[in-house]
Amino acid sequence: MAFNTILHLFANLFPRARLIGTRSITVCRKTHLQATTVSRMAVPIRPEEVPKDLVCPVCLELPQDPYTLKPCSHVFCKDCFRSSLDRSPRKCPMCRGYCTREDLVPMKTGSPLSYRIWANIAVKCGQHSEGCGWVGSLSDYQSHAQSCLQEKKIKSIRSLKEENEKLKIENEHIIVVCGELKGEIESLSTTNEKLRSTVLKLKRGRQDLQNTVHKMQRGNQELLKRIVKVFKEATPDQDEEK
Repeated sequence: MAFNTILHLFANLFPRARLIGTRSITVCRKTHLQATTVSRMAVPIRPEEVPKDLVCPVCLELPQDPYTLKPCSHVFCKDCFRSSLDRSPRKCPMCRGYCTREDLVPMKTGSPLSYRIWANIAVKCGQHSEGCGWVGSLSDYQSHAQSCLQEKKIKSIRSLKEENEKLKIENEHIIVVCGELKGEIESLSTTNEKLRSTVLKLKRGRQDLQNTVHKMQRGNQELLKRIVKVFKEATPDQDEEK
């Protein structure tokens, strides 16, 4: 209960100002998120209890390595602040007050009270949706994020190895099936050659048969002509005898 009271008091002491330059902040937020891995982003367990002034006004996330500006005490991610200065030199992204890069100091030394409150914020792992059940303080999250990321890589490697083994088994099966298909193709090719040879033989046999038929037809015609000739030669003799 005491810790929650401190959080609310801190939030009242440092009211959040209106954000200026929405377009630039949106671009900076996009750049920051692209440069930050999801596994390194802590998720507050009770977001409503997190002081707004401990949230980076550029990326709208809890800074993993918080920095504060000396002139105005606003809190930023180091990369977010530098990216914002590239767009608006010498201006605080929050209040637009004058500042330089040298004014940005680690919150641990620049604002010890703010750092103690930041360090005790309860968070869960950014990979909680993927099964990571880690819960702890924000100050301990960096070390967990590294081990969690390493564990995720190990799981990914293990998963890839298992997938690779499955692919190897499937590949071996495909090789066996291809060998069987190759044998069947060779058998079909042999059968096709035999059928082609048989067809050629049948064609030659049909041609020979046609030639034989033509010869027989010509022989029959000649025979018929001879018979008619003989018949005609024999007919006059019969008329004379009558």
